[in-house]
Amino acid sequence: MAKAEPVGESSLGGVHAHLRAALRSRRRRRSKGSAWEGLDRELNPSNFRPRLAADVEFRAFTRRSGERYTMIKTPRGPAYVRLTDEERSIVEQMDGSRSVKEIVVADFRRTGTFSLSAVADLVDELRQGNFLDVRYTPVAEMAVAERRDRSRFVPRWVKRAGRERRITFPGAPRFFDAMYRYGGNVFFTRPAAVLSAIVSVTGVAAFVVLLGRGKFSLLGASAASGLLVLYGIEMFSTFVHESGHALACLNAKRTVNGAGFMLYLGIPIFFIDTTDVWMADRRARILTSVAGPYSECIMAGAASVIALLLPAGPTTAFLFRFAVLSYIAVAQNLTPFLRLDGYYILMDAVDEANLREQAFEFVRTDLRGKVFGREKLTRREKLFASYAAMAGVFAILAVLFSTLFWSRILRTAVRSAWRSGWVSRILVTFLVALVLAPLIRGAVRLAGRLARRVQALFRLARRAAEKTWRAEAVELFRALPLTGDLPEEARVEIAEHVRLLRFQGGQAVVRAGERGDDFFVIRTGTLEVVTTDEDGAERVVRRLDRGRSFGEIALLESTTRTATVRALEPSQVFAIDKGTFDRVLADEVEVADDLRQQLVSMSRVRSLGPFQGLDDADLARMIRGAAWHSYAPMERIVKQGDEAHSFFIIASGQVDVIENRRIKRRIGAGGYFGDTALLENIPRTATVRAATPTNILEFDRKSFEKVLAKSFRKGKLASSRALSRDWEH
Repeated sequence: MAKAEPVGESSLGGVHAHLRAALRSRRRRRSKGSAWEGLDRELNPSNFRPRLAADVEFRAFTRRSGERYTMIKTPRGPAYVRLTDEERSIVEQMDGSRSVKEIVVADFRRTGTFSLSAVADLVDELRQGNFLDVRYTPVAEMAVAERRDRSRFVPRWVKRAGRERRITFPGAPRFFDAMYRYGGNVFFTRPAAVLSAIVSVTGVAAFVVLLGRGKFSLLGASAASGLLVLYGIEMFSTFVHESGHALACLNAKRTVNGAGFMLYLGIPIFFIDTTDVWMADRRARILTSVAGPYSECIMAGAASVIALLLPAGPTTAFLFRFAVLSYIAVAQNLTPFLRLDGYYILMDAVDEANLREQAFEFVRTDLRGKVFGREKLTRREKLFASYAAMAGVFAILAVLFSTLFWSRILRTAVRSAWRSGWVSRILVTFLVALVLAPLIRGAVRLAGRLARRVQALFRLARRAAEKTWRAEAVELFRALPLTGDLPEEARVEIAEHVRLLRFQGGQAVVRAGERGDDFFVIRTGTLEVVTTDEDGAERVVRRLDRGRSFGEIALLESTTRTATVRALEPSQVFAIDKGTFDRVLADEVEVADDLRQQLVSMSRVRSLGPFQGLDDADLARMIRGAAWHSYAPMERIVKQGDEAHSFFIIASGQVDVIENRRIKRRIGAGGYFGDTALLENIPRTATVRAATPTNILEFDRKSFEKVLAKSFRKGKLASSRALSRDWEH
C-alpha cells in the first residue's frame, strides 16, 4: 500500500483570492476603524468560513474493538482521509455558515476542551487536500515543476513519468468499466462462483498429476523461445491478476482510479489503483484483495485440466508453463508478510489498520518491558507479537527456499539457456537483470544508509566538539514562553546541564501515572499527548513538534504524570530535571519567584478541563490574556444586560445563573459561562452570582482570537489520515 503524497505547502493564489475578497468586503461594510484593522480582521484565519465541497463523500465504519472512524473522499485528485469521531464532528460543521472561531467554540461546548491547533490543522489539511469548495493550488510547487520540465528535446510527459517512475493509461478506468458491464459482472454471480471453485480445486489436482509425470520443462526445446514465452506468460498472468482486483472493486460499487506501469524495486510492473475500495465495507475490501490471486488460480486450474486431458496437444507445454508461473504468483501474493494481497486480507480480517507497522513497533519498544515485568498481554498485543515472530520465521525460510530454488532448478535452466546461442544469452541477461534489480537497489540503499550513518557520526563528533546542540538548546529555551524571560546566563547554564534523549516511533517518553521530575523540549520529530478515559480508551489530546515543551509542572514539584507522551516518529528531546533547574536559579531569586508563579499559573490552568488540549505555547498565550478573580458568596460576577466581552471558567466554588431574578441553574468547578462572548458582541442574557467562595479565570475575545490565529501552521495531509491502496506486483 503506497502512501498518498503531500499535496502542497503554500498557495499564493489562495492568499490573493482571500485578499481581494477581504478588500471587497471592506468596501461594502465600511466599518469603523482604520483600513488596516479591517483588513487584519478579514485576513485573520480564525474568521475563515470553511465549506466542504458538495461532492465530498462520507462513509462511517466501526471496528471489532468498537472504535469508530469515518472515511471521506473528494473526487478532485481523488484524495481520501480517515477521520476519528471527534474529527468528523468538527468537519460536519464546515458548511460555510461558521467561522473557524465558531467551530472551535462549538467543539468546546460539545467536549468541554479547547482544541485550537487540532481544528486549525484539520481545516488546513482539508484545504490542501481540495476537500473544501475553494480549490487549492500549490503555486510554488507548480512553478518549480514548470522550470524543471522545460526542454526542447524531451516531451513533458516523459519527464513526468521519469520523475514519478510510473506511466498511467488515461483510458484505463473506462476500459475496466466496460469490461465489468459487458461480462465481468457475471463472475460475481452464484453459478459462476460455484463453477470457478470447481475449476480451481480440480485444477490443483490436475497440476499435481502433471508434476508427477515430469514430461514438461519450463524452457522447452529452444531456450530463447522458452524465455520469451515465459515473459509473455508472466505479463498475461499479471494482467489477469490485476483485472480481478479491478472487477471486484467495481462490483463493490467503487471506482478504479487508474492503471498503468510503474517501477517497483527496479522492476516494471502493471498496477491498478483501487484506493476507492477504502470507501467500501470490510467484506468488500477482503473480496477485492482475494480477487487478484483467485483469478490467477482459476486460469491456472483451467490450464492444468486442459493440459491433463490433452497431453499430446500443441499447446499443452504452454499451458503447463502458464500454470507453474501462475501458482507461484498466487503463493507469493497470498503471503501475509509481504505488502501484497495476503497482507491486506489479514489486515482487514483482524480489522487492524497498519498491522505490520504496529506489530514491529510493539516488539521493538514495549514487548521487552512487558515480558520482563511479567505483564499480561492484551489480545491486540498477542496478535502483534505473533505476527512479528511469524514474519521473522518467514524471512529465514524465504532465504533458505530462494537458495534451494536457485541451486536445484533455476541455475540449471539458466545454464541451458546460456549455451543455446546469442539470442538466449541476451534474454537471460535481461531476465537476470530483472531478478537482480531489487538486490542491486537494496544494496545501493544500504550503501546510502551506511554512508549517511557515517556522515551523521562525523557530524555528531563535530557537534560534540563544538557543542552546537547545546547552543541549539539555548535558542529553543529562548523561544519558550516559560524560559524566554530568563537571563541569558541562566539559559546558557541550563543548556550546559541539559540531556539529549532519543526515541523511536511509538516509544513512550513519559507514561501516565509515573513519578516525573523532568521537563522536556522537543528538538526534532513529532510527539503526541494521550490520555485515557474511564473506559480505558485512549484519546489524543494534542500533538507536539519542534520547539514545543511538556512536563513543565515537574519543575515545580515532583508529581505523577497525568498523560502519556509518545513519539510518532524518530525524535530527539532535551531534558532537564528539577534539581538542576533549582541550582541554576539559586542566585536569581526574583526570576525564580516569577518563574514559579508562572508555573503555578500554568499548572492551575492546565488542571481545568477546557485547557487540557492546549500545547504550552497556546496555554501561555491564553494565560497572558487572562485574569484570576475571587468572589465572596452572593457577590455578582456579571449582570444581565451588560456588554459581553469575556469568557469565564470556574476553578473552584459554585455560581448561580439568574435570569429575570430567578435562579435557573448552578455551575460548579470546571464549568464555564459567557462563551457566547467569544463570538459576538451581545448583551449578557443572565446574571451570574457566586454561591460559595469562588475562584474564576476570565479571558477576553481578542486574546482568544490571537491564540487561534497563531494556531494555524503550514501542514500536509498526515500519514495517519491520508490513504492510498495500490496493488503493485
